[in-house]
Amino acid sequence: MHTSRKAQATDDLQSGKARTVDSKRLPSPDDLLILLTVARLGRFNAVAETLGTTHTTISRRILALDQQLGGRTLDAHPMAGN
Repeated sequence: MHTSRKAQATDDLQSGKARTVDSKRLPSPDDLLILLTVARLGRFNAVAETLGTTHTTISRRILALDQQLGGRTLDAHPMAGN
């Protein structure tokens, strides 16, 4: 008998078999904002100025985010034109 994925997920949820998300592993909204801003601006100094903090704080928050997620979130390639 074939069960659709949606039906299986609903059954798992109702029976308590569904996997739950560990909220301890979810990045904070502030860390996601920092990551997004680094991705857009490309330089920690520019991000720090934009967000009103220091480049050291930005660097530490990205490092903590990498550790929390278990991998690198950014490539260390300089952006063209900087």
